[in-house]
Amino acid sequence: MGICSGKQQPSRHAKQHLSEIKRFAKQNIRQFYRFGKVLGSGSFGTVKVGYSVRDSKEFAIKTIHKYRMREQFYLVLRELDILTQLDHPNIIKVFEEYEDDMYYHFVMEYCSGGELLERIVEKGYIGESESKVIMQQLFSAINYLHSMGIAHRDLKPENILFASKDKDAPIKVIDFGLSKKFRNINQKLQRMNSKVGTPIYVAPEILSGDYSFQCDEWSLGCIMHVLLCGNPPFQAKQLDKLEVKIKHSEVDFSFTAFDRVSSEAKNLIKSLLVKQPKKRITCEKALEHQWFKNMKLSSHQQQLTNSDHQKILRLLHTYANSSKLKKETLKILINQLTQSQISQLKEVFTTYDKDCNGTISIQELLQIMANLGFKKSEEELVQMIKKFNNINPSSDDITQDTQITYTSFLSALVNCKSFLNKERLWNLFKYFDSNNQNFITIEDVRKAFEREGRQLSQSKLISLFQEIMQNEEQKTIDFEQFCQMMQDNLYNSNNEKNNLEQELDCFEN
Repeated sequence: MGICSGKQQPSRHAKQHLSEIKRFAKQNIRQFYRFGKVLGSGSFGTVKVGYSVRDSKEFAIKTIHKYRMREQFYLVLRELDILTQLDHPNIIKVFEEYEDDMYYHFVMEYCSGGELLERIVEKGYIGESESKVIMQQLFSAINYLHSMGIAHRDLKPENILFASKDKDAPIKVIDFGLSKKFRNINQKLQRMNSKVGTPIYVAPEILSGDYSFQCDEWSLGCIMHVLLCGNPPFQAKQLDKLEVKIKHSEVDFSFTAFDRVSSEAKNLIKSLLVKQPKKRITCEKALEHQWFKNMKLSSHQQQLTNSDHQKILRLLHTYANSSKLKKETLKILINQLTQSQISQLKEVFTTYDKDCNGTISIQELLQIMANLGFKKSEEELVQMIKKFNNINPSSDDITQDTQITYTSFLSALVNCKSFLNKERLWNLFKYFDSNNQNFITIEDVRKAFEREGRQLSQSKLISLFQEIMQNEEQKTIDFEQFCQMMQDNLYNSNNEKNNLEQELDCFEN
């Protein structure tokens, strides 16, 4: 996230007065986090490691000086607005937002594995099998981004981090400071004309000043080239000569490293580095490319049995029938898990996300159920997923309603007795009970959502509370009542029914 460095001059139409900013929690961040070592700094602020006071989990906390960035703060808002819309396993997440008299603070995922560029420099280039895993994750992330109507516009190895130092750690796309929405409120495509990005990864149409989201596919082609041989496809010492090469030269496969690269990989690079944007392969089509055929499943994906899939479907059902406050609390739990704790859950999500677009669709669930020999109509599954997403079942909109997002899917997987132990429930309870009163009020819930950058109306807050209250006079929730809420509609493997048909009849309700 590039909120510590200024890359653009502010438009006089885009400026926003600080007094108009309402989204940030005016709570003391040091009540929730301890600050550690500096990870980086810029002209507007710093990035430090932050440790949760509840469980010492590591985060990255970006701190921006309010008055140094007064004229460019609209860029921060634009980046935050984009990031808070996104929910993908390979895109960096912003968890919470704070402000005090002097600073804005943003609590984000901490990626300890370093930049992709560092790994390339260390090795010289990345082997084809490892590059394939990285590129599949990148295509998935950018395909998802484009489906949300957003172009990144600054894809490069420096803006790709590894979540941890583990050999098979997932990548995370960062720095959305130059990102822009390319669809308006009527879903019509909007052209872009700002000359942005990093020269050796910039698409030819950006140089011409008229482009759309396909500029990202070009950048991915450049990244793939760098991965496989250690060099960009177009190089020159002078910027004007580099631009000529980008516009007119063909991709260069003369590097020695390409002698060991498959023809399928070279074909995909060529398809990404097509000069005409409309003829360039999209991320969606790239994921179907021959290069990705016969990719090895992870050991965990290989171990998923029919019985496992049945349990997963039951977990989705129990989550769908849970209270709204419980669903939101489970999402908070997901944000509190470490990378190692979340890795197997992510593998399950990846198994279900057959088209690698970052969401689970009706069609993907129907295919899983068909493989199990269980048949339900699409309409029945639509109704269940609407409940899953807290959408009115009578709603006619079946676009967003029938997709299961990454965090929601993972939240459903942890809705089981074996995972929700007393220690985790206590940490969740204290997330709301930040004043250590040993009970939770509506105001505590409001402040918790405020820290996440979400402003809930009083009527919505009351609705969340009333759904779990035993009577209208009740104004607080103690730990015992909180545990009861979390244990309602809880999947318990010890009480499984033998008949899958009976167990999944709930999809009709």
